[in-house]
Amino acid sequence: MPAPVPEKPSASAEREPRYLPKRRVVLPRYRKKIIEFLTEKLSDKENALSFLMSLPCAKGNMPSACPVRVFTFEGTKVVIKSTLGLEKHGYKPNWVKGDILRHIKTFRGPRAPQTYRLRLPQLYAQVGRFLIMEAVENRTSEMLKDSAVSPLVVTAFKELKDNLKEIAAESPMKRPLQAHHFMCAGIKGGKVLFYAPYDFEEI
Repeated sequence: MPAPVPEKPSASAEREPRYLPKRRVVLPRYRKKIIEFLTEKLSDKENALSFLMSLPCAKGNMPSACPVRVFTFEGTKVVIKSTLGLEKHGYKPNWVKGDILRHIKTFRGPRAPQTYRLRLPQLYAQVGRFLIMEAVENRTSEMLKDSAVSPLVVTAFKELKDNLKEIAAESPMKRPLQAHHFMCAGIKGGKVLFYAPYDFEEI
């Protein structure tokens, strides 16, 4: 029995200018400088931990175990993800990318998602067990509290959850991506723009 078609987004959600996504892709001329600087910092095992601890946690607090940190270089933000060298924390980013591409390939044409679009944060470099990535503003909490767009966001999460279940068996990861870990970056063309999470299994 086919899954029910999600309701069409409300007109108010489609015209909500506050949630137009703003992408923060680092320009190539800055990217090289950032990667060189972070490679030097993160390759020094004695000082890497203290350097990371000095950076804010992407989740808004700064516990010692926070695996996702935000680094600002000359006004440009990137995210540093510590994978601990473990597959379940993204040490093999191609596995995560593969799951997203599998989703895009499966749900297209007549089966294209009705309420959301999907993207991956851009991976700039991998330095040992660390991933240097595009900084995405996660607005999930803010959008769920806004009555103008929260019905669309809730519906989009439900549709994403159902679609991820369908392709979970094909994932090489022991624990495939979960819908509630995805980040809402805004609304584009009447659909929620989801980004794959930085950290998809809590420490």
